[in-house]
Amino acid sequence: CAQAESLRRKNGCVIPQKTEEDIVKSFFERPHYKKLSGDFDEGWAIDYNSRFSGGEHKFSRTGELLRGLKYGNKKEHSKIIAEEIKLLIVEQPSFKAADLITIVPSTIKDRQYDPLTEIANHLKNIVSVPVDYAILTKSRTTQPMKEMTNIYQKKINVRGAYIILDVEKIKGKKIVVLDDL
Repeated sequence: CAQAESLRRKNGCVIPQKTEEDIVKSFFERPHYKKLSGDFDEGWAIDYNSRFSGGEHKFSRTGELLRGLKYGNKKEHSKIIAEEIKLLIVEQPSFKAADLITIVPSTIKDRQYDPLTEIANHLKNIVSVPVDYAILTKSRTTQPMKEMTNIYQKKINVRGAYIILDVEKIKGKKIVVLDDL
């Protein structure tokens, strides 16, 4: 019965039931693309970041990667995250037609590096779409989104906080905007 699952079934072996912990772990080890709604043509999240369970904060695989990149100086995580984004781009026809990738400017300026810049640098090579870091700028200071507890706070926090630097430069183009919420 120590053979592959398909052979075990064929040979009549009993396959052990997965525990709830196994199911949760399995769920959080793979990306879960989520369509987003908002004031844009199309938006996607590459995964859930985390969840609370019994007072414990559990991060998805992508959540752990992003947390390490942003707060743990794990710059190498940017390439893995870029690969996950690539998989979404390949699955979504509208992203295949992108003319440009840009990033949302960071709230935190005193890091050794900007996580989104690192991700975008890898992504541009993987999907062969140019990156322009000078599309958006912040018009005012915002609070870190991780401090927000609901969607209303998040919307208020970013409303009017960004300015397009050169509208003519992007007119008529399909742009992928990366954010690391």
